Amino acid sequence: MDLHQAIISALPAHFNHLLDMQCGDGELISNIAEKSSARFTGVAGSRENVSAARGRGIPNSEFFVQGFHSLNYYDECFDVVISPDAIGYFREIWRVLADEGMFIMADHSDEYASDRAVSRLKDSGFKNVRKAGGLIHAQKDNNWSGDIYSDWLYAGRPGHA
Repeated sequence: MDLHQAIISALPAHFNHLLDMQCGDGELISNIAEKSSARFTGVAGSRENVSAARGRGIPNSEFFVQGFHSLNYYDECFDVVISPDAIGYFREIWRVLADEGMFIMADHSDEYASDRAVSRLKDSGFKNVRKAGGLIHAQKDNNWSGDIYSDWLYAGRPGHA
């Protein structure tokens, strides 16, 4: 299964607003939008990528150039956040991810780096973080019923204390 197909397969059945951090040319959002009527937001670090993503004409989507350490969005405004590599941005993802939301990140790491990612997720406020079959998985709702795919990181947003 390729990277995009794995992400699509891991998405919840229903969600309202998805953020793709490091969206590149918007290909992944385009693929997801074929199967969902949700709203999509993509952020990238370059104008060229954002221009290419906007050029796809994806319904219910918007794309912006911005940094990832301080996203220009309200707290808890996305039910799903996806990113190919977000190790340094967990706190910001936590902030914009809605209660019971899902974070999906490719885990291209060795065992040491995976352990470090688990630790950073916990330090960023995520709860119920666990590793299983090469994955890092956390979900606010303890009734999680999704499938676990190899080499992927799932993290559900923690509740408020």
